[in-house]
Amino acid sequence: MNTTLIAQIFHYLIFMSVFIFLLIFIPVKLFIKLNRRVKNIEDMVAALKENIKDSGKDGGD
Repeated sequence: MNTTLIAQIFHYLIFMSVFIFLLIFIPVKLFIKLNRRVKNIEDMVAALKENIKDSGKDGGD
């Protein structure tokens, strides 16, 4: 087995491992960011509902 073939296999393995890592890491990162945004929106909606409930109790004329 000559050295060039070993180097090509080595580079191929490195390339594939980086590709697989990015294929897994990027969607997970985006999902976490999306989950955080959804949580923020849920918190805002809950606060608005609470605000509406409180203003209704005050007799909002």
